[in-house]
Amino acid sequence: MAEYDTNQDGAVAGDELKKAPGLNGAMKNLDLDTDGRITADEVTARINEWKNTKISIMSYRMSVMRNGQPLPGATVTLEPENFLGEAVKPATGKTGKHGSADLTIAEADRPEPTIIGCHCGLYKVRISRMANGKEIIPAKYNTETILGCEVAQDADKIQEGITFEVGR
Repeated sequence: MAEYDTNQDGAVAGDELKKAPGLNGAMKNLDLDTDGRITADEVTARINEWKNTKISIMSYRMSVMRNGQPLPGATVTLEPENFLGEAVKPATGKTGKHGSADLTIAEADRPEPTIIGCHCGLYKVRISRMANGKEIIPAKYNTETILGCEVAQDADKIQEGITFEVGR
């Protein structure tokens, strides 16, 4: 949390949230007192809720649209927020012709992903699509992402999957 709490007031809020995509994307479930600020205690409470469900990995589908149209061939990466530690692994997927991707977790000792789904957690979402050797998606959706989401049994839109628009 210290990574995002730049004014060191014990909470992530306002402009700090803009630089914390995973927290910002899960604001509804994290901000227990609805004060517009997220504290370490609130994040800990949410993590304990995940633990209580006894679900650690969930199948997860994500869709990517560009200018209102499905974006095939994009690589979607869910990068866990650093404060979750090394137990929560990144998940990736490639969008098909309808713009959706099923996410998988790569195992270090295997060349192909073998775990279907992703860990419960808070993630930065990075979307990349190369064309003629150049990235066609703006940096604010990949290297400097503003996108974030929560993967949990009761997270928003978890059943139908999340759709991200990566226009201009």
